[in-house]
Order: sequence, then C-alpha cells, then structure tokens
Amino acid sequence: MICQENEATKTNSHVIPSFLVTMFTSYNGSGKRDTEVLFSISDTKDSVYTGRAVPDTKIEGLFDTEKLTEERIQEELSKNTVAKDFIFCPQCEKRLADLLESPYAQNQRNGQNINDDVPLFFWLSVVWRMSVTSDYGFSLGEDIENNLQFYLKSYFVQRESHANLDDTIKYLPFRYKLLRCKDYCKVKSGFCFAKFDNGILTMILGDYILQVIFNLQSDFPETGFFGAETFLEEATINHGTSKEVVMELDVDAYKKIVDSFILYAAHLKRVAIEGKLDFIWQRLGHIGMMPTELKKEFFETYYDEKVKIGDRHAKKRFAVVLTRILAEYDKGKAYGK
Repeated sequence: MICQENEATKTNSHVIPSFLVTMFTSYNGSGKRDTEVLFSISDTKDSVYTGRAVPDTKIEGLFDTEKLTEERIQEELSKNTVAKDFIFCPQCEKRLADLLESPYAQNQRNGQNINDDVPLFFWLSVVWRMSVTSDYGFSLGEDIENNLQFYLKSYFVQRESHANLDDTIKYLPFRYKLLRCKDYCKVKSGFCFAKFDNGILTMILGDYILQVIFNLQSDFPETGFFGAETFLEEATINHGTSKEVVMELDVDAYKKIVDSFILYAAHLKRVAIEGKLDFIWQRLGHIGMMPTELKKEFFETYYDEKVKIGDRHAKKRFAVVLTRILAEYDKGKAYGK
C-alpha cells in the first residue's frame, strides 16, 4: 500500500507498531511482544485478544476456562485486532521497521540519537495506517491519505538514496504536538482512542497524546479533548526540522484526562446499547422504547462483576442475557404480574 508497486504479501503486519501496542496492553507491564491482553470495544461489538505468552493463570483470571470454547479461542482470542494481513509488501514492511519503528522505539526507550526527521515520519506512518485500515474510529479522507502515502513513499526512496530531505519536509502537510506521561501504562490501564474533527486529529495512545494538523497554512485551532486542552495549546509544534519536543505530564494530570475519557466512553457505550435494546424491543412488536426497569436489569446482568471480565465481552453474551430477561418478562405478563 505504500510503494504501490509490489504485491502486498506480508501477514500479521502491525497497523500500530508493536512497541506502542504492548506499552498499554502487556498484562504484566513488561511491554514485551506476545504479552498483550487487548480488549477492543465499539458500538457494535466487543472482542478480546490474548498474546501467546500470556500465562494460563492470567487466562483463568479473565475467563471461566471451563466455558471457554475452542471456537472462541480460534475466532477471537487468537486474532490480533491491531494487525492485518496483506497490506504491505516485504520491502515496505522492512522500510517501516528499519527506518522508522526500530530507531524511534530505541529513542523512546533509552534515548538513542536519531535523525530529526524520524519522529515526524514515524507518527505520519502510524496515523496513515490507522486511517486507511478504517478500524480506529476515524478516516482522514482519500485526499489526505493519498498525500501522506506519497510523502511516506518519497521519504523511503530519499533515505535509501541519501538524498536531501529539506524540500520534502518543508512541503509536507503534517505537523504535530506530543504529550507523554512516561511509564503511565506500566501501572495503570491504557487504551487507544482517536478523534478527527475540524481538520485536527487528536488521539490517546498508551502513554501518549498526539495531535496532528494536515494543513501548512493553518494554526492548530482550539479543540476539546477530555481536559488536555491547556497542555495541547502550550505544547511545541514539531515540524521534523529539529529534535522532537515532547511535553511531559505528571501522573495526576494524565489520570484526570484518562478518567474523563472513560466517563465519555462509558456514556457512548450505554447510549449505543440502549438504542440497540429499543430497536430489538420494537422489532418484537412492542410500541415505544424498552421499559426502563428492563434496561436496568439488562445492564446489571450484562455487566455483573461476578462474571469474569473476559466472559462479559463474549460475542453471544448480549443475546443470552437479553433472551433470558425477555423470557422472564413475557412469563410475568402471562401470569398477570
């Protein structure tokens, strides 16, 4: 998809680089590959992915293993939701790893010196991949995606030929700000969420908050983002012409942002589920919305903390819980209750 020349034959390619994913999904905070426990939650479905190195003791804490079917293991738990098949050719995947991901990861982990252009094109590559795969709640649109793809391809060619990058960087419509609460996800829960609004992309990705503008002629407009607005306004704009500047946040400040997002996400999820319940209620021949008491019973049962968290997100659980509640409701009506 980058070079648009070779066949995309690579499998299990990370849309988000693995060192970023493991930062906020590693079950033990180690940040090592294959230690991921990743819950993907959307309006329409939930799923869980567990890495190959997650021990049985952790699996037993997440799931009732006696009810964990081989079908669910193969169709859900074994499928890495941040990886895709057949989106890169071997050459493009190697370029991403060697020229961007490996050097940037080493820079973030141990301060290894890197060229000033590497962070710029690293974040560009992450944003572009997330947009074109359409799995992360936003799309930049074809024009921006094609523009980023063109500059990413040009960058790889110029790096490999040791050409001057000044003009490429000068005209690249990609500037960004970066906040970080270093090692937050080693002790706290982390997640990925992105919002594209008014030409600005803002996302939380583990320890980072990234904000991007795709227009060289415009300034970053004010945009709401869970209490991070003041920090984003004061953060330095990175252009790729000097060392990347990251604004460091303390744990308390970052936790407030995270907590604000969690409230927002929980509200969106509840609204989506209530809409689904009302739709089903009406399709069953009832008039109006599902009664409040039935919705309350559904949420209390569906999110029962006595049920292990992995089992709460099972694909068939929604139907099982709702069917039981509606059967009891119909039974009560039959007996005149």
